Amino acid sequence: MKNKSRVLAIGLLVSAFGVGTAFGGVVSTAWSDDDDRGRRNTRERYSEMMARELGLTDTQRDSVARILESSRPEMCAIWEEYRPRYESLRGTIRSQIRELLDDEQRGVHEELMARHDSVRASRRSASDSTGKRNGC
Repeated sequence: MKNKSRVLAIGLLVSAFGVGTAFGGVVSTAWSDDDDRGRRNTRERYSEMMARELGLTDTQRDSVARILESSRPEMCAIWEEYRPRYESLRGTIRSQIRELLDDEQRGVHEELMARHDSVRASRRSASDSTGKRNGC
């Protein structure tokens, strides 16, 4: 039974990480700030991907760019509302998983979460002057 709990805990951890990564990717793609600190703008990359994959005309590509830009304020509002719930759930999931682990596993889990948090912090360092990602 202990192995089943361990597998469940690892599955939850991987699922939470996957959901967070996927959501972060969507947020980054849709609401990137114009100042990417040396990186190409993700909205521009998204438009380029759409143009390439769908064979968009220049007019269609310009329209896609306008749609992404005009929807950014509403998308930001949704993210600001959603972020506290997301962060709270992340903390709850981590705590529940930590409770299932033995001392050695907790140490590894803490290192894994520290690496994950480090990646998130480095993404935040690419934030605008308000400290918020994606211009939100």
